[in-house]
Amino acid sequence: MMGQSVVAVSIDKVQTFLYYVLQAYIQENQANSGTLREIVNSSQLISERFFRDIGIEGEFGEFSGQIEDQLLTCSGMCVFTTSLERELISEKLDRLFRKYYKTFNGQLLVKYVVFEKKLSTNLDKLEAIKESKDRLRQQNCLNEIIARHQDSLFQFSDVSGENGLQSSIDLDKEYPSFSPNINALYSQQEADNDNHFRIAVIKADLDGMGTLFKQLSDYAIYKAISDLLSNYISLEHLHKMTAKYKEKDKDFKLYPLYMAGDDIFFAVTAAHLLDGVNLCKEILQQLNKELDNLGKQHKTNLPQLSLSIGIDFTFNREPIRYYYERVHHQLDEAKVYLSKDKVKKSSYMKISMNDCVFEDYDADKKKSEWAYFKDDVKLLKGAMQEGFAAHHFLYGLLSKISDKTISSSDVKYSNAVLYHLLPEHLDSSNQKLREYELIIIEKLLRKLLVKKGSHSSDRKENSAGKKQKKKEKELTFELKQRQKLKG
Repeated sequence: MMGQSVVAVSIDKVQTFLYYVLQAYIQENQANSGTLREIVNSSQLISERFFRDIGIEGEFGEFSGQIEDQLLTCSGMCVFTTSLERELISEKLDRLFRKYYKTFNGQLLVKYVVFEKKLSTNLDKLEAIKESKDRLRQQNCLNEIIARHQDSLFQFSDVSGENGLQSSIDLDKEYPSFSPNINALYSQQEADNDNHFRIAVIKADLDGMGTLFKQLSDYAIYKAISDLLSNYISLEHLHKMTAKYKEKDKDFKLYPLYMAGDDIFFAVTAAHLLDGVNLCKEILQQLNKELDNLGKQHKTNLPQLSLSIGIDFTFNREPIRYYYERVHHQLDEAKVYLSKDKVKKSSYMKISMNDCVFEDYDADKKKSEWAYFKDDVKLLKGAMQEGFAAHHFLYGLLSKISDKTISSSDVKYSNAVLYHLLPEHLDSSNQKLREYELIIIEKLLRKLLVKKGSHSSDRKENSAGKKQKKKEKELTFELKQRQKLKG
């Protein structure tokens, strides 16, 4: 009697492949309406088509009709059991590898492992999933695959130009709310030139997913969480959220770059940055609500998920290789940031922008840094409506404090800042403009305030016993305050 085999298959080099798709199509066909089609097709490849080719779905996959138990299906990976002979399993997996390697010109590798395991209980199933993931991660797995396919891997072949992503998707019907290409994000509010305007690229990543899955000891919960991620971190759900935001604001536009696994990656106009971050937070809140329900259903406590977000501002015509690296750097900055705030938080996010990390969360008694930032943006928009030249004012200040000849001297730096912050509209007949200007100047000066006696030049005097008033503050232009002002 044939034994039961556990088969685990995953698509390797997914991020490399997506980068390849984006680089090839966005850069060469920015104005081509087919750009979104390639993004959609690449996402579907890593989900629907992959499962069809294996036989998880449909009738014509390698293992169609031979899969006994689907242990796990998630973005770019599946684990299942079959009673086929080991040699036949290997033949089917080798054929799948060659198909993907040839069709996508080496941009995608199919990794796979096969092992025997008795699965009598749900605990056995969970152990099989964890063992599958461990085996797929081991270098030995890749070494064996390379050895089996060295003839294909180490031969020169002509690139056919066929990308393997063709399909008959009707984008207007299936994804009407997405922008068809980067240039379609253009908005009259953003600039006068529809060929050169600023966009905000947002890359987000759920924190600690690997640790969470390792801690789970219940197969039903493990599978339910995997299903939740597949449903909410998906192109379909991103489209649903985009449609919702467009109902509230007809000018809201979003161009998807990648949405699967625990990664969220898209672009919006710079004017809709806050909406883009809010959209990410809503997805996080939805996931956490589902996790709460799941925990109650199984009578266990599941940790709340958190999100790290990287943001980069660029122009629509800039090559993706530049902003892809920059936004990934911002995401890394957010992920390594450690909160010093002990307040109890929910729907917690870390948002990195221009190397400055903001915390955002829901809490009863304390406002988050990101909430204050949103208030500042609202203030600037109001001031601009009254005629305050916010862009000129802020870019002028940033240019001065970034000038090395100025920043190298404390005197030059302080003089440049204070002179720039002198109000210009005190004599204006527009009362709102006068008020807005003074509030903006006050907010900028607050970034340079410290408790009196707390900066380095006064520490010795302060430690000698001189008592300062508790709330008395003074201006300082030391490094920490300069960084706050620049951020």
